[in-house]
Amino acid sequence: MSSEGQIGFFGNTKATEVLELLVDEVAGALSLLCPFQLSGPVTDDEVVEDRPGADESVRIAIRYGFKTPRGVRMGFLQLPLDSALTLAGNLLMLPTAELKESIGKEGPDDGEKEALMEVGELLASAFQVRLRKRLADETVVQFFGCQGVESDHAPWVANYGGEPLAVRRHLAGFEGFEPFELMVAIPA
Repeated sequence: MSSEGQIGFFGNTKATEVLELLVDEVAGALSLLCPFQLSGPVTDDEVVEDRPGADESVRIAIRYGFKTPRGVRMGFLQLPLDSALTLAGNLLMLPTAELKESIGKEGPDDGEKEALMEVGELLASAFQVRLRKRLADETVVQFFGCQGVESDHAPWVANYGGEPLAVRRHLAGFEGFEPFELMVAIPA
């Protein structure tokens, strides 16, 4: 993904390796909380110069700030709104019938918002622990909230100036629900 000899945002660790670590943390953490399944990548990892994520559907971006010796930049995890509502409902221990009723809603209610915020915090802590073990003790990952993303728009990234982002897309799902695309974007 990056040229030989070129040092990326995560130092000498390739963005592909960092994506693998973070995706493993997402799969591990969410499968402990609810019937979450993650299958292989949908496409090859890519480095993009523009914010990824424009899609024809409404999505939720869970945003993170990454601080390494190379600076501070943002990344995010993105999933369709219906899948985010299913995740939130699972965390709230709603019965399957209520989870299925949330499909097609225009947005999360207060309880669902709070559940998504808790997921964001949990994943930030898990990411930080894993990256400190792999990269450097001074690596920091901070959760920067969730954002609803309208169709044909990309998530907002603070201080974004066209810096490249490494992107991985996976097929994911919750037991008894349609699979969806989960995207992870990190500084490259």
